[in-house]
Amino acid sequence: MKSKDLLILLGNQLFPLDEIKKLNTNQIFMAEDYDLCTYEKHHKLKILMFLCAMREKKDELIKNHFDVFYSEISNEDFSIPYEEKLKKYIIKNKINHIKFFEIEDKFFENRMKVFSEINNLEITFFRSPATMSTVLAALGYFFLISSLFMPCCMSWTTFLNSGATKSSKSLPSSASLVTLPSLKST
Repeated sequence: MKSKDLLILLGNQLFPLDEIKKLNTNQIFMAEDYDLCTYEKHHKLKILMFLCAMREKKDELIKNHFDVFYSEISNEDFSIPYEEKLKKYIIKNKINHIKFFEIEDKFFENRMKVFSEINNLEITFFRSPATMSTVLAALGYFFLISSLFMPCCMSWTTFLNSGATKSSKSLPSSASLVTLPSLKST
């Protein structure tokens, strides 16, 4: 059976068309959602900005021949959970594979993973064009840097905890004191 793909675009994933076209899907799901608007107390203008940006992106996608499903605040299903709106669309259109760009909100990402498992959907996450490197690369860099500086920090910690002062012990050979010029008052 041929895979029927659906790209789910969130309000913070309104990337340029060329990035969306790279995912090779024609159907796109976008929804304004009560829970996403109220789970945290956001300023009303911030919510309005996201909703306006989403509607503009929807219009741009339609103009570029994408099949876009868009659920607005004015729809009767606005207050039902995001997963229920998505499930209705997936059943109606016989979708078996959902695609996302990396989701920043890990709680929501986990909700989508559980949703895909429960509904026997294949799920794929694509690298977000908004990030310069992958999360794994950033973690690798962090551990590399921390391991390089750890011995230095440990030796300084040992030195400082030993109660050494300038008069009783000399500084380690790798250390140097920097004296700042005194400030002149005018």
